[in-house]
Amino acid sequence: MPAPLGGVISHPVVAGVFFIGRAFAVYCTPLFAVLMRSHYGHLAMLLHFLVVGLLFCW
Repeated sequence: MPAPLGGVISHPVVAGVFFIGRAFAVYCTPLFAVLMRSHYGHLAMLLHFLVVGLLFCW
């Protein structure tokens, strides 16, 4: 990732906040029901989890 933005986003603390925050953002809000109504919403959620997980493991 290009510095300095890549360095900030891939910092373990920031990535950890994204990793934990995404669970609350999806499962504890009405967003989950909206995403589960369609196939594309489900794919968007899976893609989001993949990207955040990869960022966390980067």
